[in-house]
Amino acid sequence: QLWAGSQLQRLTTLDFHTGVLMFFAKTSKEGGDDSDEQLCIFGPLAARRGAELKTMSAVEHKHPGYCVSSKGELRDVDRVPGDEDEGGWGIDTVPLTDDSFSYALGARGSTRRKLAAASGCIIEYVGRLACFAGYRQDRRRGKDYLRWLLEQRTGQSVVDSPKERDDCKVVKVPTS
Repeated sequence: QLWAGSQLQRLTTLDFHTGVLMFFAKTSKEGGDDSDEQLCIFGPLAARRGAELKTMSAVEHKHPGYCVSSKGELRDVDRVPGDEDEGGWGIDTVPLTDDSFSYALGARGSTRRKLAAASGCIIEYVGRLACFAGYRQDRRRGKDYLRWLLEQRTGQSVVDSPKERDDCKVVKVPTS
């Protein structure tokens, strides 16, 4: 069983942190009386996608290969009618090496949370995939911030035309 005891407690605390209501429920299939128990996530689109990615991260950790294919791609998720991405909303992924994953995650996920808060993008790591959920501009910012963070690790980050960005303030600081 995937969710039991403390793991089920972890899952139920996700709804508190992501602003959704989620629980396992029997869901009837159209045209039949068979039913399966599935995880249902209720709430606004952004909150649902964030909770979905957090859940996928936990599942992939426990069962590698369930959410990330052997090609290193996020597996498609079956959506119920009405749960489509809208208005440019989507999910992009960037593969991470083991070293860059640890650095981008930070202690207890602190770096990942900072990247997400600064970019306005939902950022979760499913296996070794960095997943960016949000509108196109938010996903672009999230990927830029992650790239710059990883560049700093091995050298110096280069930000092209920072004064042309609407998410940047350049402050001159004396080198001394």
